[in-house]
Amino acid sequence: MICNAEPFDAEKEAKALLGLTEDSTNDERRRVIFEAAAKTRVFSVTTISKYGNIPHVRLLSFYRLSDGNLYFGTAKGKSGYEDIKANPRIILTGTFYEEEKLRAYGIKISADVLKATDPQMIEEYWKINPGTKQMYAKGIELFEVMFLARGEGEFTHVYTAGHIARTKFGFGGEEPSMPRYSIMDKCIQCGLCADACLTGTILKGDNGYFIRYADCLECGKCKEVCPVPGAIGIFCDGQMR
Repeated sequence: MICNAEPFDAEKEAKALLGLTEDSTNDERRRVIFEAAAKTRVFSVTTISKYGNIPHVRLLSFYRLSDGNLYFGTAKGKSGYEDIKANPRIILTGTFYEEEKLRAYGIKISADVLKATDPQMIEEYWKINPGTKQMYAKGIELFEVMFLARGEGEFTHVYTAGHIARTKFGFGGEEPSMPRYSIMDKCIQCGLCADACLTGTILKGDNGYFIRYADCLECGKCKEVCPVPGAIGIFCDGQMR
């Protein structure tokens, strides 16, 4: 089925990203996105093997407890636990979809994991996971509760058919990651990228052209049409390239 893009609707855009805007603070973004993550609950989680640079993927459930953090747990005998102890940085990806409204939401979080040590949080975790607690009743010490301690993430929202909004956030002392594409000082202000942009998110300000990240598809069209090498920077793996 081919779905044509809906006309741009400013009222719908104002409701995108669950009410978050470019003026929202990082703490507001973290709170709203962690709440959405708790509703999503089940995420695909990528870990790196203890025995080499090999990614492993599994499904895990996450819960936002009263301290505002996202918690999960796993048995110490599982390969995922072994991976996390060797390489405590994990990546969560999840989505939820309102089919009748053609609305899709995506959450991606990259974070360092720590063992939960607060007895109150551990007790909260078990209260909402009584089945798991019963499963490990004869060896509760074999199960470890953990939480996302430090990291960054991104929330995307297809708020109408054909229109996307996105925002980034950091937590635990880590800053949000840079946008995928940025217009650099080498730009000659020719405007080709703005003309080619699929969403009209490349604008001209007092200091020249810039990309309004909130509407960017990250399609790379601006990079493709730019006549100046290095005028469109690509942020990847912690570096501008």
